[in-house]
Amino acid sequence: MLLLMITGALSICGGLTFLKYSIVLIPTIDVGLNVFSGPSLSRTLWSMVLTLLPFVVAGYVLHRKREYVFIKIMVYLFIAAWLLGFIRLINP
Repeated sequence: MLLLMITGALSICGGLTFLKYSIVLIPTIDVGLNVFSGPSLSRTLWSMVLTLLPFVVAGYVLHRKREYVFIKIMVYLFIAAWLLGFIRLINP
């Protein structure tokens, strides 16, 4: 049970971190916006890949061990945190 809670907490944190880089990616792609002085596009994409990499590796290892409950919790909470973060931004 404790391992499920740890998996859930890490997935939520990963989803929120991915949301942060998704938000930074929006003005980075828009070339007409000269006011934004954030990280470059390549750095933002690299940070997104590095955020997802531990989840991909953990999913692969858990799939090999046939621990499908952990994979479902990890994927569902990651996506839920990401989506709810966007909904929160749209509707303050």
